[in-house]
Amino acid sequence: MTFTVRVENIDEEAIDVRSFKLVSADGNALPAYAAGSHVDIHLKSGLTRQYSLCGAPNESGRYVIAVKRETNSRGGSAAMHALKVGDTLSIGVPRNNFALQPAASHHLLIAGGIGITPLLGMARELNAANVSFDLQYFTRSIEHAAFHQLLSGPEFRGKVKFHYALATARTCIYAGRSPSWIWSRPRLPRPGSPRPSISNISPRIPPP
Repeated sequence: MTFTVRVENIDEEAIDVRSFKLVSADGNALPAYAAGSHVDIHLKSGLTRQYSLCGAPNESGRYVIAVKRETNSRGGSAAMHALKVGDTLSIGVPRNNFALQPAASHHLLIAGGIGITPLLGMARELNAANVSFDLQYFTRSIEHAAFHQLLSGPEFRGKVKFHYALATARTCIYAGRSPSWIWSRPRLPRPGSPRPSISNISPRIPPP
């Protein structure tokens, strides 16, 4: 099932990162979703790309996604960064393969670079529910930290810590019963150099 949304607003969140606020093109309500969900976006070029929903899950009426413009883009991120306010997109119903563990007594969220997108939605949901969590956010620099202003604000005071000068790759997940562990895996080093481990990313995190 697909439906049409309209780009309501575009913001520059960090170097090469833009957020897009999407609203229903026909005025109907958007399907509800839980933190960690993503949507398929069907671009006019024929490409389909998946993007995490990073808005507050209880915020009805619009979806928020963020896209990093990749230097070697095969067309997805370039097409998204070419969008303008008022453009329309065909998207799928939200799906969730990255859900929070509701039984956890404390959630430790660890994000690297653009991997912040699903974890931002989780942080918003946990914060709204007054559930214990910490968010550790690794980026190359403050200028590369998407949603820095939001995460530095009073809503998340004492719950978010920023770490700079780290290049990261895809997001991985391990969820224990209590607490839950969610992290982004750093890029593997060049051959011959030591491979990073969970313990040398943050000594506070025990291996799964």
